[in-house]
This record gives sequence, structure tokens and C-alpha cells, in this order.
Amino acid sequence: MASMEEGSFNNQNLRRDATDLHPHDDGTWRHPDDHPRPPEPHENQPGNANNSGETTPTDEYEYEMGDQQTVIMPDGSRRPMTPEEKREIARVEAIKLARQDLGLPDEDIPPAPGMPRFKLRQLNQQGQSDTAASPSTSAEGPTRSDSSPSGSVRDDINERLQEEEARTDQDEPYTPEQLARAQSNLRDFVRRTGITDRDQLTTLVNRISAAATPGDVRTLVHDLQNITNRPGARPADQTRPGRTRDQEEAERWAGLGNRPPGRNEPPPGGRPPTTPPGAPPERPQTPEAPQEPQQPSWVGNYFLHSRERWETFDPGKYADVVPKSIPEIRGNKKYQQLFGEMLMAIRPDKAEEIAAKIANNEPQSEEDRRFIEYAQYEFTRQVTRAEKFATTLKKEDIELLAAHRADFREMVNQYGPEAAAKAYGDEILHLAMHDKGTFEHAADVFEKLKDREATRRAENAEAGVQRICDRLNIPRRNARVLFNPNDPRRTKRNVTEHIHKQAGTFRRGLDLVERYTKIPIIGSSRSEAVWTILKMEAENPENFKLFDVRSWVTRKIRVLRTELAEVLTDTISGEEFRQKMERQAWLGEQTKSAIESGPQSYEEAQRSGTELSQQTLQRLFDRDKAGYHTPDGRGWADMDMGERTGFRDSWNPSEVRRHTETRGFGLWALLGRAIAWALSSERKNKLSLN
Repeated sequence: MASMEEGSFNNQNLRRDATDLHPHDDGTWRHPDDHPRPPEPHENQPGNANNSGETTPTDEYEYEMGDQQTVIMPDGSRRPMTPEEKREIARVEAIKLARQDLGLPDEDIPPAPGMPRFKLRQLNQQGQSDTAASPSTSAEGPTRSDSSPSGSVRDDINERLQEEEARTDQDEPYTPEQLARAQSNLRDFVRRTGITDRDQLTTLVNRISAAATPGDVRTLVHDLQNITNRPGARPADQTRPGRTRDQEEAERWAGLGNRPPGRNEPPPGGRPPTTPPGAPPERPQTPEAPQEPQQPSWVGNYFLHSRERWETFDPGKYADVVPKSIPEIRGNKKYQQLFGEMLMAIRPDKAEEIAAKIANNEPQSEEDRRFIEYAQYEFTRQVTRAEKFATTLKKEDIELLAAHRADFREMVNQYGPEAAAKAYGDEILHLAMHDKGTFEHAADVFEKLKDREATRRAENAEAGVQRICDRLNIPRRNARVLFNPNDPRRTKRNVTEHIHKQAGTFRRGLDLVERYTKIPIIGSSRSEAVWTILKMEAENPENFKLFDVRSWVTRKIRVLRTELAEVLTDTISGEEFRQKMERQAWLGEQTKSAIESGPQSYEEAQRSGTELSQQTLQRLFDRDKAGYHTPDGRGWADMDMGERTGFRDSWNPSEVRRHTETRGFGLWALLGRAIAWALSSERKNKLSLN
């Protein structure tokens, strides 16, 4: 290696080059404090006239790494590498390594002013010269390869860094473990600062990757604290109203952190919202004022776990479906509720738009009619499959599924298998309307399970398990609780204790003798338990055995039951479902869920918009206009007709919203909201502005 005096460079400058370089107008990358420095004169230096002919700063040279670093001229001659050229190569390689560490795509690094481009020459397996290629890239981004030509340069850079750090008077570098922990803490701190500017985030991540000493970390922490203390920046643990920290972080890293504040959300920095001209002032919300209904998470997420989209609708994929007509859906109480939920799950804005056109007697567009047609086909297929699923799910299925998951078993034991089977059957219908992918997965698992259970081997296995349960005098649903294949020791102890409790005088005597002599005795409860466990394993093997064909079916049944129990527990057993079941179990109360509330007929939908009379509406309007003032302090009497009309059009007090924002997601609830808004708009146009 060349001496440090010949090719030395400061490690801090290298890190600065790798992290703080910025593109300049001349196409070069350099630090803002740097100035173009002309290279030292050399008879063969690139950029000068030499015996090989005229060269320009854009020439490309090859170099070799060895005991002496050598530049290969275009005519094939070799010369020693100058200190400036060594610094240039080190700078370019450091930038490439930093970009690889950050997962950034590979790109060409422009040379410094007055410098050519350098490429490393290596020898291939045949000993021939082979110019190194750039680091390999793939669809997943740049990847490092052991055969990458930058390896020798990287080793040289690391050696120089180690020598320079040993000679520097600054803080000692971290150990690898300390450095990894410090960088992880810094990245976590950046995620919690509320920074949304992508360029600023990239710069901070670059600096974190380049930090190597306690001084670097202290400087970064100081800069981050200055960023978070700027006016308008949110503290690390403060979130926007109505948003969780996880939602904030997901939006920020997805590039959505700059969205404007919501209607009830203060803007960043705590600045009060301004009132637009012609708009009524925000009235303070009292405890009696109704809160705006919060939409469930499934609204607009029908395709969350599916690759299909309604825009790619093809009737040919529904060749086995005869779509239900709108009058048929509208006339069925259950169907109208489910169809409205599906419309809101697929695309709520389109559903509200179509309902508004129907309420205002406006024609539908071609896109509207295509959307409705897709919903009819999809609804018919899904509701047919869901009804079959719900009717096939019996009490016995729920009892067997309960043995495969503890929280599922707790609910079944509390509510009873019959009530649980009926409740889950009803919820499956709603799941089919809310989440296409999850429902189809659950239906596929259930259908496969029923197919396996209908085979001869599965029926023989079930009959064998039932005989053992009858012999032990236990219900079939408790068989897997007693015989737990995941805990053989507990299974042996529990079966032994159960047999001993039912044993007669003779077997109890054998148990007593076995207990004191420590000698196994045939006929004791322990020996009977061992035989019963082996018999259960033979009748219903839960693990695959190559030479036991029955295990091929019973193992698959166990896997399907476990998977189905997990799907039902994770997707259906939400907080609202549990509360509904608890009230039914403890009070015998049959309650409707929130999605099933709202009008159930055209009369009820129309009534929701006529409950507020014209006289009441005028009284509420007069109350609010009397206390309204424009931003410049003018009252109602000093406002012109345009300003009064703007106030009326934007006026929407809580008393009006209470009658127009109909709860529920059924078809009639959807139409009821549209009818209520249409009637409210018509009556608002009749309000007196005097």
C-alpha cells in the first residue's frame, strides 16, 4: 500500500463527502464549502497535454490496486497514482458505499472538476484484464456481491480509516455493537419527530449511516432537537387529533404526512382555523350535541385482501350467476341491508353519488350503471355462498373448532354452542359483504373441511374417537382438550386422574400398590391411561405418517379446523360482536348492530327527512344569523345578499345534521340519507334572508 503521506486523507472529510455532497450547476458533486481545486501538475496527469495526446476532464482511465496504485493510460502505459487521484477514487467509492447502505439505486457519480472517471481493472480467471462493472442491481434494489470490484477499494478505504482514526485526537469510534445501537436509536428518534420532508429525511438517514463517533452522534442529536423545537413542529409523542401514533407513522413514511388538516382538526403549529367569508362561525359543541358517526374500518376496503377490482368487471366471469334484480333486493329485508353494506364497502363515494341522483331524480351515468351491475353480480355470488356457509355451520362444528383455539373456546363456553353457531352464521353474511378476500378464504377452508370430513377414513376416525369418549364418559367436544397432542405429559396425567376417579375398588387397590412399590402394574389407572392414549392416536392420528393412510386425512382435518378457528376469531369476533353476544347471554336481549340500524323501508327513509319542519328550520336559521359577524365585524344587517346566500348555503347546524345524517349502511339507509339531504337543501333554499 502506498504510504499515508502520499495518499492520506481525513476520515471526517470522507464521511462529509459521502453524506453532504450536493449537485452543482456544472454537473459535479461537492460540499458547499469546497472550491474547485486545480490538480497538481504532473507530466502524465489527466486533463493536461501529455505524450499520449490531448485529454479532457471527461476522459476515462483504468487503475489497478496492489502494492502500488497505478493508473493505466489510454496507450497502455502505466504511471503511479497521484494523491489527488487517490482522493478522487476514495470519494467516489465512499459515495457508492453510502448509497448501497441506504438501499438507493446505483447511479453514475460525476467526477470532481479537472478529474477523469476511474474504473478498476481486475484480472479474470484466465489472467486477462477485465474492467470492473458497477455493483449489481436487481428488482429489489442494489445488492452487494463478493465478486464486486469495489471490494479491494473498500478494504483500502477501511484500512485508511482505521489508521486515520488511530491518529486523530477526536473521540474514539464506537464498537460495532455500540454503533449499531446508536444508529438504531437515532433512526427511531427521526421516525418520532414528525418530519415529513422527504429530502430532509434522506439527508438525516445519510448522516446517521455515516456517524461513527460519539461526537457525530452528539451533533446529530443536537440538530434533531433543533428541528423538533422549530415553530409549528409537533413534539415526538404528539399526534394529530383522532389519529393514533401508528397511523401517523404509516402516513408519514408512505409520503402522506403533508395532507391538509381535517375539518375538526387544528392545523400544525396550533394556529386557529380562519373562518371563510360568508360561512357561519363554528358553534361550540355541547354534550347534548350529537357526535358525527364514525365509519367502520371495512367501508371502502372490500378489495383489501383481493387483487380483483370492480373497474375490471367482466360478466363472463359470472357465467354461473343470475344476478338478483334491484326490486328483488329492495323487497327483501335482509338483502337490502347486505346490498347497501356491499356498495359502501366497494366504493362509498360512488354509492352516495348514485343515491343522491336517485333522490334528486337525476339520470345515472354509464359508469354508475356499470358499478351497479357489478354489485348485483358480486352480491348474488357472495350472498349465495355465504348463506350456504351459514346454514352448514352447525353446533357440532363450533364445538370441534373450539378445541383448536383458547379464545374461541372461551366465547363458545360463555354463549353456548347453539347461540355461537347462529351468531357466527349471521356475521359470515356481513363478512361476505365487507371483505371479499377474507370471506372467500374462510369459505374455501370450510368447504375443504367438510369435504375431508365426508370421506370414509374420516368417518371411521370420528367413530373411533366417539367410542373412546363413550368409554371414558366424556363429551365429544372435550376429547381434544383431554388428549392434547402438544403436551403429552399433561395428557398422560389428566387421563390417569380421570380414569382413577371412575375406577372401582379393584383398580383403586392396584393404583395404591403401584404408588408405593413404584412398579408398573397392568390394570392400574396409569397403564389404562397409556393404552387409551395409544388407542386415541391410532384412531385419530393428528400428525402425518407415511404408512398410515388414515393420518393423511385426519392431519388435514386438524389443520383446516385450526385455520378456520383462527379466521373466525380474528375477523368476526370484534368488540361489537362480543358486546352483542354478552348482552344476549346475560340479559337475553336481542340487539341490532350499528350497521343494521336506520330505515328499513321507503316510508321510513322518507320520514327521516321530513321530521324537521320548515318553521323549525327558519327558527334555527334566525338564531344563528343573529349571532354571526363577518371577519371584518359586520353583522347580518350590513351584509349584502351574496354574503347572506353564502351563509345559508354553508349553514349546517347540529340540529339539521341529526335528521339528515341517517345511521346505518343498508340500502334504505343509503337512500334515506340522500332523500334527507335533498329535502333539507330544498327547504334551505326557501329560508328567508331578511
